[in-house]
Amino acid sequence: MVVSSDLTSDSSRGDAWSIKRMIFWSADYLAEKGVEHSRLDAEWLLAEALDMDRLQLYLQYDRLLNPTEKSTFKSLLLRRAKREPLQYILGKTIFREVELVTDKRVLIPRQETEVLVERILSWGSEKSKGLGSVLELGTGSGAVGISLAVEGKWSGVVARQRRAEQSRAGQSRARQSKAKQRDAMRCNAMQCNAMQCKAMQSKAKQINANQD
Repeated sequence: MVVSSDLTSDSSRGDAWSIKRMIFWSADYLAEKGVEHSRLDAEWLLAEALDMDRLQLYLQYDRLLNPTEKSTFKSLLLRRAKREPLQYILGKTIFREVELVTDKRVLIPRQETEVLVERILSWGSEKSKGLGSVLELGTGSGAVGISLAVEGKWSGVVARQRRAEQSRAGQSRARQSKAKQRDAMRCNAMQCNAMQCKAMQSKAKQINANQD
């Protein structure tokens, strides 16, 4: 199956692409390209192209896409068909209770990383006195440090990254997971010569990302 130019054309009856039709067609297309979770990935990509969450796709199943939306979705779909990770295409990924910015400058957090965070939090919960501060070396996406700052009871979290490029990438922004709707946290963009990246939440916790 080929992604044809009719995705960006409204010149014929066959060019009327509803959300439902686009999901089914693109899921089949990605499956033929060897993408494992083709239906789920198609929904995420279409939601991104339409600037809505996945639930809205189902609530607007018969809504027709305009030419701009079809063109935007087509470009995202082609990138995924070339096996570019979904998280890089979307520019974000959910890790535990936070939404992290992800691009090619940082590694995508793995399931093993969640296990690591869970064990650290479990260890901390067994302590009867103050936990002090946490130091994370090689923070990358910031998944570990930010999660510990949000979920733990540390007096502070310091995340260090040697490479300036990764330091700017992780974390240029960290958003609260919509599924949790808990302590709001944001990590603002860190410029090349910046020394700290502050993440604020309702408990007044702070995470600093220092560049060597």
